Amino acid sequence: MPVQGALTKKSAIYVNDLAEALANIMEKGITRLARFEKALMSEDALGFESQLINELALSSAWTCNSIWNFRITAHINVLELEAVVRLVGRLVAKGVSKRVVVLLDSNVIKCAASKGRSSLRALAKALARLAVLSVAGGLYLVFGFCPTRHNPADDPTRDVELRGSIPGIDLAAWDRLDLYRLASLPKLRRWASNWVRLVLCLLGPAALGLTDRSVHRAPPFPYGLHAAASAPPGAKAMPSSMEFDSTLGYPGEGPPHLICCGRSASQFLFLVICCVLHLTYGVLVPRNAGDIQRLSLRKQRPPLPEGRPVL
Repeated sequence: MPVQGALTKKSAIYVNDLAEALANIMEKGITRLARFEKALMSEDALGFESQLINELALSSAWTCNSIWNFRITAHINVLELEAVVRLVGRLVAKGVSKRVVVLLDSNVIKCAASKGRSSLRALAKALARLAVLSVAGGLYLVFGFCPTRHNPADDPTRDVELRGSIPGIDLAAWDRLDLYRLASLPKLRRWASNWVRLVLCLLGPAALGLTDRSVHRAPPFPYGLHAAASAPPGAKAMPSSMEFDSTLGYPGEGPPHLICCGRSASQFLFLVICCVLHLTYGVLVPRNAGDIQRLSLRKQRPPLPEGRPVL
């Protein structure tokens, strides 16, 4: 008895082997998708740096409002948290309830201040005062990590002139959706963050859509970044004839075939090259003699009349 539609009742016969086969197919698909997504991001590249915060720190114009010396000697984390408490105290004195974003170059203090607690007694006391001031002043604090090399507040502590702003990626011209996608990018380590910023400066918001499978149906490296990075030297890209599943469901589409560089190149470097290639990505070029012949035939035909449906 077929198990479908109105026949799917309590009396219907369920074939255990069929259910197991379907489950195996689903398991293979989920596993393949997980491997593909994992290959897109090397674990060695994950870190603390946000592209949105880095851009704000570099392209904004900063001014120095206060400089002071601590009267006590303590661990650097304690002193940085005390600086946050003093900042919040100055904001409370203004008597205005607001949301405040505080940038810190210590991930330890960022996490402790975000949670509002710490197992260290020295930090716990300062966090208690921070919580009291926030509640009393109606302040809603959000803490972000800003790397030391981009932190303008470090300049006065090093007796150097406060750095000026540099041209960035012009966030003012980005729409809200692109800003949200920029903030949602994975947090990266320094070397990876520098590469991503370079790509963003080159492509702008278009770089955020490189992983959109609905737009770019096949990756520039047909077997994925992981396969491209691990291919032996001199290895060719996908063969001219492939099975349907090997083309991600879109046979014949995608950019021209590429040659993998070698095993020693990092996956992230391939991602950068992929982003640069996006400048010409989407332009369908003839791949073989058959495409060239069809192109010449189309040029000889008159244009299609307006409104004519095309399959």
